[in-house]
Amino acid sequence: AGFGVPAGFCVTTGAYRRFIDDKGLENLINELARPRVVDGAVTFESASKEIQALFEAELSAEIRFEIVSAYAGMKAVAVRSSATAEDLPDLSFAGQHDTYLNVDGDDRVVAAVKNCWASLWTERAIAYRHENGIPPNDVAMAVVVQDMVPSEISGVLFTANPVTGERSEMIVNASFGLGEAIVGGQVTPDTYVADRDSLTVKETTLGTKSHKIIADGNQGTRLEAIVAGQRRPRRLIPRPRNTWCGRCTRR
Repeated sequence: AGFGVPAGFCVTTGAYRRFIDDKGLENLINELARPRVVDGAVTFESASKEIQALFEAELSAEIRFEIVSAYAGMKAVAVRSSATAEDLPDLSFAGQHDTYLNVDGDDRVVAAVKNCWASLWTERAIAYRHENGIPPNDVAMAVVVQDMVPSEISGVLFTANPVTGERSEMIVNASFGLGEAIVGGQVTPDTYVADRDSLTVKETTLGTKSHKIIADGNQGTRLEAIVAGQRRPRRLIPRPRNTWCGRCTRR
């Protein structure tokens, strides 16, 4: 489609399943991923802690070598979870698995991959799958590793209106800094409703954009407040198809 996609690689679900097999964890995870009653309430808190602790085990030399080799030549990267049960027609796992931004160095990238695997077993993810009848042994986790883009402004594009289901409309949510503040619900972004065919903006709603997430030195991110005078409104300007946004890519 002509978009500039940051370089990267995918640690497939095969690596996750290989780790589980090498450590003999499948039966143990299936046994642990059960609800427990504490003070009269059903909870998965203990199950989550016990299962996630299993992922502190060392990777095999082979898997570690593959990850480090793929990462060679890259610097700060985003390490993102991508579970097999995500984005189903009737289910949404938004925010239930972990993402790690501005990760630099072999050891840190390997650790972030394992942390993404472990986040398949957060308390909320286990509970959500249990409520929707998804067995523990039916899920696995892939991890996407990509170069970080030092964006001044980020956005999320919906190619159909997620509220009304109208496919002739596209929705853009945009705010300052990295897009994690938008997808994590930490800011109220600007919202643009655009006609899908003409790319003209039909409706604009400006958000408060009171905070932004930015890279924190050589590792991780931080949330930074935006003073009122800098929360300037942005007008979405339609661009020709198959061109890059200069502010995001610096091209």
